Amino acid sequence: MTSIDKFRALYIDIQRKLEDPDFWVFLFKLTFPFAAAAIFIAFVYAFLDWEKIYPVMAAYFFPPLGKESVIPAGIAAGLHPAVAAASVAFVEAVVGLFIVWNFDLSKKYP
Repeated sequence: MTSIDKFRALYIDIQRKLEDPDFWVFLFKLTFPFAAAAIFIAFVYAFLDWEKIYPVMAAYFFPPLGKESVIPAGIAAGLHPAVAAASVAFVEAVVGLFIVWNFDLSKKYP
């Protein structure tokens, strides 16, 4: 099998996958949480005090720091309580949505 035949077989395989509706559903489920997070981060950067919110959102990803410590820390940093709670809730919702939609992929990584 020459390299041209391999390329042709790869092209046909990709073309078949693109015609499959399940592939597009999979692609949507894989990329939508990241797109929603990017839109939220852009919204925060444009309209809110991002220098205070981003550390709160980043601290929430570390296992020992949960809602019980991150939200009061955000309030102590000068955030409105609703903004601190909403940013942490949004992070939780996006991560949960990704895990629910991609549970079969989530089982594969440690």
